[in-house]
Amino acid sequence: MIAQKTILNGLSTSYCISENFSKENSLLFLHWWWQTYKSFESIYKILDENNISYVWLDFPGFGMTDFPKTDFEIFDYANFTSDFIEKLELKNPTLIGHSFGWRVSIILGAKSENIEKIILIWAAWIKPKWNPNREKIVSIAKAFFSLPGLSKIWEKLKDKFSSRDYLRAGKLKNIFLKVINTDLTEYLPKINKQTLLIRWDLDAETPISDWKLMNKLIPDSKLKVYKNWTHFVFQEFSTEVSNDIIEFIK
Repeated sequence: MIAQKTILNGLSTSYCISENFSKENSLLFLHWWWQTYKSFESIYKILDENNISYVWLDFPGFGMTDFPKTDFEIFDYANFTSDFIEKLELKNPTLIGHSFGWRVSIILGAKSENIEKIILIWAAWIKPKWNPNREKIVSIAKAFFSLPGLSKIWEKLKDKFSSRDYLRAGKLKNIFLKVINTDLTEYLPKINKQTLLIRWDLDAETPISDWKLMNKLIPDSKLKVYKNWTHFVFQEFSTEVSNDIIEFIK
């Protein structure tokens, strides 16, 4: 793997390429929230053994890529990725997205003709459902602990009402909220690329019903559900996932 740098849209952009990198039909890995190229290292080793070209992009604000100058929306990340594909002159790359990278892959799959196939490992593309009971509890708790002498207690408790990724977002918190509150359902039927959906039964992040809906809405898609796998399946079962990737791109 070879680390690279380029200037893209005014941002110093970090990415990695395989030793046998080719502009034609490479795999383009799109990471999840707050990760770097190291996330898929075990898969890269298997791809290297099979002489498969790949590229990894660090999104703005992640890894060694500069923070965006404005609060990006998911469409800004999709446009940035599209510009990256053009910058490297990639021809018909296959997108491999996990979590956050899913959302970018969905948009590009629906809008770009210069995409060969799509592999999606865990997904969240629907705007989180509003829970009125949870909102009431948070509102009451916030009001109560705003009383004199109790504010420090609220500072400790409020994290319990926030997601893990939000707590780790740092300067990207506004971006995180924009991203998760964007519903991409309307883009699914517009994806005209062959798509592989990889899910595992022990992942509680999204219900299986969402996956079945996505499988139904994406015209040329295949859903694989594995038993006894967890959210970071590509790290725990890198050989199995790599075999899926290799078989799918043949």
